[in-house]
Amino acid sequence: VLNTLEYCRKNNVDRIIFTHTEADLSGHWGKNVVIKPDMPRKYSYKGNYALYIISKCTAVDLIESYYHNYGLKRFIFRLPTIYHYRPDPYYYKNGKKEMLGYRVLIDKAIKGEPIEMWGDPNLAKDIVYVKDFAQMVYKALLAEKDGGIYNAGTGKAVTLREQIEGIVEVFSSEKKKSEVIPCPEKPDSRSFIMDIENAREDLGYEPQYSYIEYLQDFKKEMELNRFAELWR
Repeated sequence: VLNTLEYCRKNNVDRIIFTHTEADLSGHWGKNVVIKPDMPRKYSYKGNYALYIISKCTAVDLIESYYHNYGLKRFIFRLPTIYHYRPDPYYYKNGKKEMLGYRVLIDKAIKGEPIEMWGDPNLAKDIVYVKDFAQMVYKALLAEKDGGIYNAGTGKAVTLREQIEGIVEVFSSEKKKSEVIPCPEKPDSRSFIMDIENAREDLGYEPQYSYIEYLQDFKKEMELNRFAELWR
């Protein structure tokens, strides 16, 4: 990051766009909590993931220093999961290959298999589609502002029940709908809402995709599979 910032300084670059982790505020997470862009950092220093959070926070602090010292505009986006279609539904967790959680649910819905609904079905979280996030980045490129920290989000929360029922509605066939099985004894999912008011004010950002519209567009992209060559 420091090399990039030095390049920006030496070449009179106007602004920098950086993606930050939502986990710097993980200590604030709770039932339907609204996450504000300017909340103080609060996270655990324990565990391997802490090193990732620390490195991200350090990068943000360096960027802030270059803004205050050299006037480099900065647009820092705090990201929850950005939902998107890609041909490869896997990622690596602790060195082990696993399917992305939401892709597991979609895969089960396509096959008409039962889907377990873990924990409290009324816990809700902000679901951000990649095309809405792309809008934020595009508008940050053009904004006549000095920038700041912005939450990537929609400002609305979708309950776990709505998430799963939406996936079944969009991806299961009429002939073989997935059965949703409540499992209240299982662990709860995270719950939060992203406050996006400063992104609305500074960038003119306005989310375009509701939860169901995101799923419908995801399905369309899956069928088109436009980026298959990138994953060979």
